[in-house]
Formats: sequence, C-alpha cells, structure tokens
Amino acid sequence: MIQIKRLYTYMLQKFILLLVMTFVICLFILLMQFLWKYVDEMVGKGLDISVLGEFFVYASISLMPQAIPLAILLASLMTFGNLGEQLELLAVKAAGVSLLHVMRPLLVFILFISLSSIIFQNYITPKVQVKMYSLLLSIKQKSPELQIPVGSFYKQIAYRSILVRDKDPKTGLLKDIMIYDFSKGTDKASIILADSARLKITDDKLFIVLNLFNGEQFENLEKQTMGAKNIPYRRESFLSKTIMIEFNSNFERMDDGFLQNEYVAKNLKQLQHTVDSMTVEVDSMKKYDALQLLYTENRITPPKDNEWTTDTKRLLYDSYNPDSVYQRLSQNDQVNLLERALSRMKGTKAEYSMRMDNMESEARILRRHNIEWHKKFSLSFSCIIFFLIGAPLGAIIRKGGLGMPVVASVLLFIIYYIMDNIGYKMGKNGVWEVWQGTWLSAALLTPLGFFLTYKANRDSAVLNADAYVILYKRIFSIHEKVRTISRKEISLKDPDYPMVHNELSTLTKECIRIMDNTKKAPGYVAFWTNKGYVPLKEISDRLELIIDNLRDTQDNLIIHKIGDYPILSPEACNTPIANQGICFLCMLLFPIGIPFYTRSILKRGKLFQQLNTIIRINRELNEITLKYINR
Repeated sequence: MIQIKRLYTYMLQKFILLLVMTFVICLFILLMQFLWKYVDEMVGKGLDISVLGEFFVYASISLMPQAIPLAILLASLMTFGNLGEQLELLAVKAAGVSLLHVMRPLLVFILFISLSSIIFQNYITPKVQVKMYSLLLSIKQKSPELQIPVGSFYKQIAYRSILVRDKDPKTGLLKDIMIYDFSKGTDKASIILADSARLKITDDKLFIVLNLFNGEQFENLEKQTMGAKNIPYRRESFLSKTIMIEFNSNFERMDDGFLQNEYVAKNLKQLQHTVDSMTVEVDSMKKYDALQLLYTENRITPPKDNEWTTDTKRLLYDSYNPDSVYQRLSQNDQVNLLERALSRMKGTKAEYSMRMDNMESEARILRRHNIEWHKKFSLSFSCIIFFLIGAPLGAIIRKGGLGMPVVASVLLFIIYYIMDNIGYKMGKNGVWEVWQGTWLSAALLTPLGFFLTYKANRDSAVLNADAYVILYKRIFSIHEKVRTISRKEISLKDPDYPMVHNELSTLTKECIRIMDNTKKAPGYVAFWTNKGYVPLKEISDRLELIIDNLRDTQDNLIIHKIGDYPILSPEACNTPIANQGICFLCMLLFPIGIPFYTRSILKRGKLFQQLNTIIRINRELNEITLKYINR
C-alpha cells in the first residue's frame, strides 16, 4: 500500500477545498460574461424555464476548461497565502522542507487536472457545444413574446408596424391604434386606423387575431411609377374588422446535424484530419491559380519537363518584343488593342479577386480548425503555468483570504486574457502562424512562473514592498539619518550660553532666509548650471558648532532637544558634480540628467521639513539658554 506523507494530505485537503470554491466562483463569473453577450436574444421571448436551464447547463459545461486555470490561480494564491500569513509555511521551512517539496503533491494533482482537461475537451466539450449552439440558434429564431408597448411602434411582427397610443390595463383593450402593412411590398403598403382593438393569439400559437373597431383602411391599388401624379387608392371604413397575422410564437428546436461539420463539433482526431485535408486543398488551389495566371494568361503551353531552357515556346516568348509590333500598328489599331488589353486585364483582375476571396475563405476555415486543435492543449497547459505563478506568489505576499489574492489573480488573468486575445486575433487573421498566436500567452507567462518559483524557493524579497522602499531611498538618498547624543558623565566646563544664544538667533534667521529664497525650485537648466545653489554647507557647519557647545551641559532637556536636530546633507539640493563640463554633458543627456534632477526636487521638499524643525528647536533652546544667561 502506498504511504502518503501527512504533509501531502494536509496540502491536498486545503487546496482541493479552496479549488472547488474558487472554481464555482470563476465559472459563475465566466457564465455571466458569456450570457451577457446573448441576453438580448433571450429577453422578451417567453422562453420556458426548462429551455433556459438547459442552455445554462450547456454553457456551464463548455466554459469549464476556461474556468479551471483561473480557479487554480486563485486557489493556489489563497492556499500558500494562508500558509504564509499563519506562519505555517515558516514552520515547514524551519523543519528543513523546501517550498518545492511542499508544492510537489499539488503539482502532481495539477498535472492530473491538465490531462483530464484535455480528455474533457476532446470527448465532452464538442458534443456539448453542438447542443448549446443549436439551442442558441433556436432561441434566436424564436419570435419575441407579443408585448405591444404604448406610445411607440412595435416592429417585431414581420412586414408590419403597430402603434398603440393607449391601453386599458384591466380589459386589455387597445385604443387609438395604427397599423402599417408592408406584406405586399412598400409600393402597395396599406394603413389601418382604428379607435380600439382586441388582440389574441390562436391556440396553436401560429397566428395573431386582431379585432378592430370603428376605423378606416387606406391601400394603394397599383405600383407607383417615377413621375406619376395621380395614384389610385382604396379607402374602406368599417365598424368591425378582423384580421389574421402570421406570428409563430412556438419554440422550435433545430436539428443538431447541421453543426456536425463545424470546428466546435470535432475532437482532436477529426480536427487533425480536417486540417490535413484542407491544407492539401488550399495548397492545390494556390498552385492551380499560379499556373493559370502564368500559362493561360500569357498563352504559353506548359512544358512537359521542368527545364525551361529547353522549351522552344518559352524561349520565343522571352525573345519576343511586343513594343516593336505595337509601333507598326495604325493609331486606330493601337487604340483598339489597348481597349481590348484593358478589358482583358479587368476581367482577369475580377476573376482572380473572386478566386482570392474563395481561397481566403478556405484558409480562414483552416486556421479556425487549427486554432481549435491547439486551444485544447494550450488551455490545459495554462493550468500548470497558473499554478507555478500562484503558489510562489502566495508564498511571497503571505496574504490569505479573498482580498489580496483576488486582486493579484484578477490582474494576472487580465494580462493573460489580453495576450490570449491578441494571439487569437493574429492567428485567426493569418498575420502570425496559428501555433504562435495560440501559444503566445503561455510562452510569455511560463518564464514568469519559473522565475517566481525560483525566487520563492530561495526566500527572495522580490515582491517585498519594504525592500523596494529601501532601494528607492538608497537610489535617491532619501534615507533618514538619526542623531544619537547622550549626556556626558563628567563635564569640565559649561557651555558658552551667550554665544550659543546668539548663534541660535543667527541660525534661525539664516534658515528663514534660505526658505524664502528657495521657495521655487530651479529649472532643469538652472540646476545643472548651479544657479539654484543652496548654501547648506554653512548651515550644517553652524548647526554642528552649536551642538558641540551644548553637549557639555548637564541639562537633560537640552540634551534631548539637540538630539532632535536633523542631519543635513550639504549636497542634497545642489549639482552633484563639481566639474562644469561634465554638468553640461549631463544636462544634454536627458536619460542621465533627469534622475539627478528628480532627486534634487525630492530632497528639496525634505529640506524644508528639516529647516522648519531646526527653527522650532532653535526657538525652544533660546528660551532655555536665556534662563542660564539671566542667572
């Protein structure tokens, strides 16, 4: 008996439960998106619940292969996200089990699902799609339910338009009715006006019986001609009139046989047989048209062998000079010859345009069969790709539930959907080879899956937001520097408080002056020509001098205040390069100069915060030092 490790059974239990839940959700979403395309064909036709239910079942079964990859992506994200959030994955790794070892049972399970998807699409999907599309065509051909609105023309009855201005909701009596009848053609149209009418449908639901009361009918008696001034017509007044209009409101199911030759009804073997036979047919059509154009239009008999040089007629044709013959003709013969040549060219162009259309139609059918063949494998392969993306991504982001995993899976599926549609359009229109378009999304997402699996297995911080914040701060030098100052146990002298008091006042004025002069950031050119220079070196030196004097104090409050002083970077907002020639070169090379200019703008905003902090601390220290001076 095969022994299954407890870790494997635990992972399978957690994953399968989430897979079933996400599969139902994804299938419901895809079903709603599919039905939204055909909602206009089904609404207002009075279809039975059994017919709609049957159509929903067929649509759900046909959408299962598309829902499985998205469900696997979401379930793998949630499974490994929950393990990471609850620190279970950390405990497993601490026990010496790698992420690949944890993914092993699920990967085997996904391979089984992929193979099952191929079998499902090969044997079940074609039969279901035939029934679904035949039922859909039957629904489209069904006449809409007879519900004549008030105040607008009702045109759902063939060759007739009915306008009802009022309706009695209790008795169903139609009032002030107008009917345009085009059943005999627009030239013999008739108009019926009636004060009221009653409408009912025959028991077999094949005709509408309309009882009209107190009205008139106008009808043209003969076909109108261009320029005719007097057109005879007939006018009829009636107190009661009954007309019967053909209106089949029954639901007639179409036979499934007419779809048996379509690509949706074929399995892999039948698709491959059709592709092979149609490839030979299209190639033979191309060869035949090429030979026709080469030999028949040029009046050359095809040679019996493949050596053109041995063909006498071909050599005569190559040495033949039509210009010399044309010049010896009279002017009328030249005109007649050109007209005949032009007529012949137009006929040839029209003939081969028709042949090209027929060939393109056959090639389009061939490409559609070929796409369907590749699609059965690409959809199954996408299950594996989405698992290799979802599992390591969930282990990296370490967020479970339906929050972050849903957002990440929707974004990835949108990318997959866009690439898949681009490839489908390119392959269907013949811009790319069919296999290139069908496998485009898989080819682009496969490296992403292996990359994320590799990074997650090595515990890389590739998707750790804090790592990117630190990298960003390192690039633009935005990281904070913390000043650490402690009180001296033994101090030989006290600070020079009068000098410190004056320096604090001077420093405060200097900071205010710099803020006033640098409110507006310099332009790109002014930055590189050093016209926006900020004298931070002088401010920084003055600040450090004040801190060195106050470090000798025994007052804990002063020690605490000077510890709050920010550390200024003298090169923060200024040109980072001293050489003017190199600065000018960087200014001209935008890819090099713009990052430095952006860094200076960011540092300028941080500088204003630091200067405001210095001004605030200076004022607080001025009040404290003033007490020591007045002692």
